[in-house]
Amino acid sequence: MSKDKDFIFICFCSVFIGSLVISGVLASKIIALGEIYVPAGVLAYAVTFTMTDTIGEVWGKKYAQQVVIAGLLTLIVVLLLIYLA
Repeated sequence: MSKDKDFIFICFCSVFIGSLVISGVLASKIIALGEIYVPAGVLAYAVTFTMTDTIGEVWGKKYAQQVVIAGLLTLIVVLLLIYLA
């Protein structure tokens, strides 16, 4: 990959992992979307689908799977840190 494409890939990965972590943190907060009440994490979690779809289309299934695994490992680390706090 070129440097520009590498940078864009890293940005997409960062947005994916950030949205994943934020959705977990915001899951306990309830917000109103019109007359429907949903966890606030729903909005951030919706971004994860867009990111994995885009990564899968542009860089391929292998890269998308690696990003999802990286997100899982990040969530495990966050869970441990929250548990220890």
